[in-house]
Amino acid sequence: MSLLLKGVARLSQLEVDTGKDWEAKEITNLRSVAIAMAHGDIAFRGVSVMEKLAADAGKGYSFLRSRGPGLAPVWQDIESLVQYMTGAVNRAAAFDLSIPSPSVSYSAQQASNPPGRTSVGVLSPPEPEITVTTLTGHGGAVASSPSLDAPVPAISGQAAIGAPLGGAVADDGGVQTNETTPANNDAANDMTLLPPAPAVNDAYYFGRPTLWDWLELRVGTAGNGTWDIAWEYWNGATWQPLPDVIDNTSGFKVSGTRLVTFTRPLDWGQNTIGGIANLYWIRLGFQHTPALSPSRREPGFRLDKTVRSKNMNPTEEARYERLRRLGQELHIPISETFWELEVKDGNGKVIQHLKQRSHSWVRNAYNHMFSQLSGKNANYGTFGPGYLNVKDTGGTLRQAAAPVGQSDTDIDGTTYGYRGPAGNDTWGIQVGSGINPESFEDYMLQTKIANGVGAGQMSYIEQDPHVIAYNAGTKVLSNTMIRYFNNNSGGDVSVNEVALVVNQPQGGTVYGKWMQARDKLAATVTVPNTGQLKVTYTVQLTYPA
Repeated sequence: MSLLLKGVARLSQLEVDTGKDWEAKEITNLRSVAIAMAHGDIAFRGVSVMEKLAADAGKGYSFLRSRGPGLAPVWQDIESLVQYMTGAVNRAAAFDLSIPSPSVSYSAQQASNPPGRTSVGVLSPPEPEITVTTLTGHGGAVASSPSLDAPVPAISGQAAIGAPLGGAVADDGGVQTNETTPANNDAANDMTLLPPAPAVNDAYYFGRPTLWDWLELRVGTAGNGTWDIAWEYWNGATWQPLPDVIDNTSGFKVSGTRLVTFTRPLDWGQNTIGGIANLYWIRLGFQHTPALSPSRREPGFRLDKTVRSKNMNPTEEARYERLRRLGQELHIPISETFWELEVKDGNGKVIQHLKQRSHSWVRNAYNHMFSQLSGKNANYGTFGPGYLNVKDTGGTLRQAAAPVGQSDTDIDGTTYGYRGPAGNDTWGIQVGSGINPESFEDYMLQTKIANGVGAGQMSYIEQDPHVIAYNAGTKVLSNTMIRYFNNNSGGDVSVNEVALVVNQPQGGTVYGKWMQARDKLAATVTVPNTGQLKVTYTVQLTYPA
């Protein structure tokens, strides 16, 4: 036997793995595979035979990829290799982007006639609007426009007028008196909220035939004493604490129109109180014997589930409620201010009532707050953004080498502070007839109504002492300021704007009389001849939870 092998110089360099019949021991098809292969092909071992992998240029560049033990290798072009490595294709998927036109619905409902009204009011809430802006683009490698089905947005709005109570019952030591009628009329101080000499378990009940969650009270005479009020509801078996009560009467120690809100109990059951059946009742009573007699209240209040307060925007009030809770959670001071105006005719009958939030603290007030919080002197010679000082009601810039409002002088009296004295229209609560919109740069009323008895004038009464109240449940501290104005001018006087002006000393120098807030009223308030205007300004601060 002779062997002619290129590259083998000696027979000892040749290794032949064959059987006795010159056949391969394990790989049986070497010859057939070799014959079938072309230039560029690759041979690889299969299970017991050789296999051929033909050359493949693929799409662009090709790569030989092993798929692991027991699996044949494969050619992989660049596109399929990217797909294998990333698990995704490099092509954009196209979707049909089509957003249907939104539908908008709203409803208006009158719950009942408010007290003193016999005609049905007409509600015309504005129809809500919604705008949807869409943008379509091509889906990458395709020419069709993308498409996406979005759910149809829906908007609903509700408005309602408050309804009278279904029941109001006073309980004096077990003796129950039905006071539903006086509770729902406009007569002042005709209803004793609790007995003159109250004791533990004395109570008052309010009821409605349908579920409700707020109560508006007009307190004619504020209580003066020490007591704790427990608010409860009937769960079908026992009286339980009413959840999430916000009592803006501060336990009936603050006069005026006040709102009490709460969360509707899930297990609220109807009951019969004082012979009045099938109402959802709440109960308020003393937890211990009060030190002094409590308040009496004027009725004429309203209660319902939608409108939170007359002349107040319910949507805005809901936002403020969320803001208060967020402020407590984040320990951010949340301050709120309110104006309330009440007009009585010459017979003492309330003929107009307006309540609105004050949104118009002017630059003076902001400089006052920052100067105090930062402990910085207000000694800048320019009035405007970035400068600390104040501008008085005469337009004079006031500055001093001390913070705005810094003083060791009593400001609770009628010499300095907010309590304008009788016959003085230069500071304290002021009223005007101007109709210009509010401006952050305001420093005086547009048209102040002067003190006097001449045409277009009213008599400024000494401003009442401050009334400080703290609600331990809501952690709200409030200061209420009240001033009365008498009209003896011989004709009607129209009020369109209100302001709060402080008279603040500074060491031996007076900063001047400078305006903190000016608000344009939501509606003109008309004071008839021989009538009286009561203006209430309340500032409150929510403390951390």
